[in-house]
Amino acid sequence: KDSFLGGLDVNIKPWETQKYGFSVVKGWGKDRLEGLHTYGYDTNFSYNFKKGDLSGDLAYDSEKFAYLLNTSYFIPDFSVTSEFRNIDKDFKTMLGLGSRAGEIGFLTNAVYTPLDYVNINTRMDIYKDRLFPNVDHPDTWNEDVSVGVSLQQDPLTNWRLDYSIQNDLGKISAIRNQNAGVSLNRQIEWIRRISTYLMYRCYTTKNYSAPSLDYINNRILAGLSFNLIKDLNYFINGELGWVKALNVDDDASPRAFQTGLDWSRQLFKSPLYLNLRFMYRDEENTISPFSFLSGEDYIEGYGEISYKPTADMQAFFNTRVRNVWAENPTASKRLDLNLYSGLRYLWNTGFRWEAVGSVEGFVFKDLNSDGLRQRD
Repeated sequence: KDSFLGGLDVNIKPWETQKYGFSVVKGWGKDRLEGLHTYGYDTNFSYNFKKGDLSGDLAYDSEKFAYLLNTSYFIPDFSVTSEFRNIDKDFKTMLGLGSRAGEIGFLTNAVYTPLDYVNINTRMDIYKDRLFPNVDHPDTWNEDVSVGVSLQQDPLTNWRLDYSIQNDLGKISAIRNQNAGVSLNRQIEWIRRISTYLMYRCYTTKNYSAPSLDYINNRILAGLSFNLIKDLNYFINGELGWVKALNVDDDASPRAFQTGLDWSRQLFKSPLYLNLRFMYRDEENTISPFSFLSGEDYIEGYGEISYKPTADMQAFFNTRVRNVWAENPTASKRLDLNLYSGLRYLWNTGFRWEAVGSVEGFVFKDLNSDGLRQRD
């Protein structure tokens, strides 16, 4: 594409506890998105204190501004981080519309560990959406609040209780979601270590733009996994749901069952590694749109072979075959075949510099082993 960015970023650190930065960026090329500005500017600062820090960011896209101010405070057993943001609804980054364009609000996270085995975390985000506001109530603020309590009963047993509410009444599609649940994760020492979980969740949704979509959803999820023999693992999990539509005559009681085997190992002492998986999934009572299940039953096989002669090099090939038959009339019966191959190689360029950065993301228990972070 004929789309380019070029610029200059200058950072000054006059003292160990202070840092200042400024950048200017130019974008050009006929394939850039329409409406983007040629120049963008940014200035930022940070102060580090004994028990916390303060940082700020001011960006200017040649027409509109965006402001961020962050603070944090840490003492033993307690930490809190806060952010104030004010981003013009027409503010654009050098690549497009910002992820929180039009928002003015305050976000805070707190973690409290009163005891070694108790962890309490809270999150509160209060903001106004000026880009896509509620037409009838454009000045209404949105609230996103959650609180969770984890209890490590013993090294093999963990309890968690949590509640969250998304009160998005100031958005163009006004909606209120509530989500509460309790879960138990338990590892059992019996011949082999068996990992188990049991979870109950209750979802309540009230859609002010489309009341026919209001519902209450109660779900129970349970599963276990363990090692059968060397390198071979077995898993089984299930889900029961009871969904009641609040404004239409439509209830649902969907069910899902899933089980399978997973085997992986190094082939002798060679640089070849093999992974095989077989899985069966069965869904029931999925006709209602309130079932929230795909309505697909299937058998799936997966295999991957990889070549790893060193820690810095890997070549792989994998294939997945899924035979789907329709539990729900709206689902399509089919046979899926996916083939993937790839190569990863890291090498030493000889260049060195002292880098300062951050790692962001989520750590979560993948209770149903699908690789996705879901609301529960």
